[in-house]
Amino acid sequence: MSWVVILVLAAVTLAVLALLLVPLLRRPPEEDNRDRHSLEVYRDQLNELDRDVARGVMNEREAATARQEIERRILALHPDTKTAAGRKTTKSARLTAIALVVIVPLAAAALYAWYGSPDMPDQPMAERWADDRPVFEGGPTFGDVRRMIARFEQNLAEEPENAENWATLAGAYALLEQYGQAAEAMDRAVALEPQNAERQSLLGEFLVLGSGGIVSEEAGDAFRAAIAADPIQPIARFYLALGRAQDGDVAGALADWQALLADTPPGASWAPMVTEQITRAATELGIDPAEALAQGQSTGPTQEDVEAITSLPADEQMAMIRDMVAGLAARLENEPDNLEGWIRLAESYAVLGEWELSRSAYLHALGLAPNSTTVADGFANSVSGSLPQEGLMPDQAVEDFATVLTINPMNEQALYYSGVAATQAGDMDSAIGYWTTLRDQLGEGSRERQFIEQRIDEIGG
Repeated sequence: MSWVVILVLAAVTLAVLALLLVPLLRRPPEEDNRDRHSLEVYRDQLNELDRDVARGVMNEREAATARQEIERRILALHPDTKTAAGRKTTKSARLTAIALVVIVPLAAAALYAWYGSPDMPDQPMAERWADDRPVFEGGPTFGDVRRMIARFEQNLAEEPENAENWATLAGAYALLEQYGQAAEAMDRAVALEPQNAERQSLLGEFLVLGSGGIVSEEAGDAFRAAIAADPIQPIARFYLALGRAQDGDVAGALADWQALLADTPPGASWAPMVTEQITRAATELGIDPAEALAQGQSTGPTQEDVEAITSLPADEQMAMIRDMVAGLAARLENEPDNLEGWIRLAESYAVLGEWELSRSAYLHALGLAPNSTTVADGFANSVSGSLPQEGLMPDQAVEDFATVLTINPMNEQALYYSGVAATQAGDMDSAIGYWTTLRDQLGEGSRERQFIEQRIDEIGG
């Protein structure tokens, strides 16, 4: 242990002793003065009783009882006896003070010499970061994560408005299970980009994990904000259902989890958690868990269906897929408010390369969820796929990309093609603005960033 540390600990010990010694060594006031003060207080109390009776706050009987008690205390004042007791107390306090000054530091030193490691040298920060235990199997080590946290904290001190860095820092804290700090960092990211549904959901999740699994009101607010931005956000839907269960609405929570399971694609990472909660809720309600799980199964193709399709020749695969998509489209004609179904249909058309049909399905979904960044991103992808290979960009596509940017101002496809449309219209300043925003999202040294920088240079940016 270095001398600096020893001196600091000694100073802290002395400060604590001083706080304890001051009241013990303070000279007590003269007992006569104390008795006179007590007598004045008691007289004021008697006068207050008379005023209470006059105001009607207290009746005469209650006042008489209180008056007798105050008079008894006045008669109990014995200066001689109290002075002797005071001298005895003062002597005892001084003995206690001596014991604190002598015994406490000696006892602390002896205990540290016996149980501590006074000869151990200081541990440099680099050694503290040399923790090679993996955070999870195949993942980074604890030392790696701590170094990353230090690096991002330094970067954020210089660039506090970088939402992406705040979100990454939050994830690093979460890896170390420091959920309070993770929530604080993610809260900064959310404040900078409040429409990011995924980060709103992660903020809520960190708050839940930090409170031992309780969905607090603050966490619920974050989840509701995520749903407002993206109605199908799975993390938010899961925890809002958990909050309903914790509030006693187990049946409502079960229905929410079943709906979430129905929208969960095969192999999704959160599927086992949803299944576990459905089983637990069904058991609590006295429902057969297998039946509850069956009611929550997706109406889309199962894993067995996928395996059956992939075993067929290519032409038969495509025919079967088209039949399934056509069946879904026919069903949704009678379910115009089925947001998840319309999104699934739009995605299916995109897989088939039916871009106009995909765009139309996404447009319907946007009508149901006008603030969903997930739907807007899918819509941008379909509009991109439907663009002509040559010639000017159609006016409808320009309007579609503008719609996307009102919902998700950071959508890469909408930013790029809006820049292209601006150059075609001769508005180079707007094009530079779109592409600069896009460039700043792309990784340093990436081919995509180099391409955008070249386009900016070409138009004089």
